[in-house]
Formats: sequence, structure tokens, C-alpha cells
Amino acid sequence: MKLCGMMILEIVSYKRTLNKMNTIYHYCSPESFFSIIQNQRLWLSSMDHMNDYMEKKWFYSTLKKYLYKNLDANCVDQFIAHLDDNISIGTPFACCLSKSGDILSQWRAYAKDGFGVSIGFDREKLDVYDGIIGNNLDPKHRLTLSDISYMDINVIECLAERILSRYSFIKKYYMNEIISTSKFNRYDKCILELISNIIHLNTTTKNPAFKEEKEVRLVYQTLDTGRYEYPESSSIKDLKYRISNNQIISYYELGFPKDAVSELILGPNNKFK
Repeated sequence: MKLCGMMILEIVSYKRTLNKMNTIYHYCSPESFFSIIQNQRLWLSSMDHMNDYMEKKWFYSTLKKYLYKNLDANCVDQFIAHLDDNISIGTPFACCLSKSGDILSQWRAYAKDGFGVSIGFDREKLDVYDGIIGNNLDPKHRLTLSDISYMDINVIECLAERILSRYSFIKKYYMNEIISTSKFNRYDKCILELISNIIHLNTTTKNPAFKEEKEVRLVYQTLDTGRYEYPESSSIKDLKYRISNNQIISYYELGFPKDAVSELILGPNNKFK
């Protein structure tokens, strides 16, 4: 399992190299600010309705193109089918924050053209799992806080090259060329861990064109396994719905303690006294 572990650490360390600011900021309108503070709730909305049309596609599409260029097509077909099956199990819901509380483009886009507020949260007091986004049965480990990586196509291809280098057995695995049961089981576990890492990177990687946002993403990964009864202590409750821009948007509410709010920055056009 050493080979597998090395690759997991390598991908995770790629994410961990980013400096993690203790205070992270959520830009919002005056109305949303009032609701967030009064109810002590953040909304995590379906990532299918985010403003970047390449969400959940930027990393994955580049990875697939690279794999088809460098591996047998039949092998890649099976790997992609396996990966898609795992991706379809869960649906990510997200709340977007930033490492910076005073970015003009963010005021314009998310804080009612500067009339809103940037709410600073103490990262540690949000008490959210800091790990790989995955299809975990425990809801606590499906709620994660991750820095966004801004990777161009060349960087993604370099990462894909390292994946193929470490996981040289992919072709044998998917082409049924592994005879030993023990070796197959070992590789099977490695493949599942690789898939978890790809799902994570696909959810937390964006085009460098968005780098100015300095985004930190709060993600809740749902599981399409029927209704789940959350424990009373869970900070995530049942799915809710709202109307936004004439669309029905599904979302979850995440509760937070009062002392998690560490700073308030008023927008350049804010009218609060």
C-alpha cells in the first residue's frame, strides 16, 4: 500500500501548500447579512447553479483529454465510467468564501454592488472537517472547508502525468490482467482512493481567470441513498428550497456559533450607520 499512500499524500500536499488564512470572508447583500447574523446560518447551494459554467468540469475535462492521449481508449473508458459512477453518488453543495475581505470584484458580484457586507469567520471556530471531499457515510466527514486551487491546463496535465506514473497498474486493473486476488484487492483500494482525490480536486479546482477571488469553499457532499436522518447534534439539517433569479434553488443550512464571526467589513456603498 506504500505506492498508493504516496500518491494520496502527493495530491493532498498539492492542496496544502496554499497558506490558510485564519479569517475567511463571505460577501453578501444587506438582506443576506441580516439573515445570516440573526439566524446564525450559512446557506450551501447546489453547485449546479454557480456562476462559473465550468464548475466541476475544468479539472475533469482536462484530465480526461490527457488520459485518452496517453492510455488505451478501452482502459480509459472503463476508468471514466467507474469515476462517473462514484461522482453520481453524491451531489456537492457549496458556500463560497474568500481569504480577502475587501476585493472590488467581489463587492460588485456578491454584495449588491458594494452595498453589502463582508462577514469574517474564524476558520477554526466553524469546526469543519479539513480533508478530502468524498462519499463518506458520516455527514461530519462530508462537510469540508477547502482552499480553491487555480490550475491552468499545463498544471493539470503535469498532475495527470504524475498520476499515471504512480498508478502504472491502471491499465492492468481495468483490462482484467491482474490474476492475484491479493494484488487485485490492494490495487482496488488504491483506485478508490485515487477516485476520491479526483472528486476532491474536481470540486476545488478552478480556472486561473478566477484567481483574484482567493476562494475558500465550504462544501457539503450529499449521498443519493434516500433520506438520511441527521443526528440532533448535526450542524447540517434537511434540504430546503428557495427562488433566485426565477429558478428553484436547493440548499442546506449550516449553523455556526456566535463567536465564529470575528470581523465585519462594510462595502464601499454600504448605508449602515
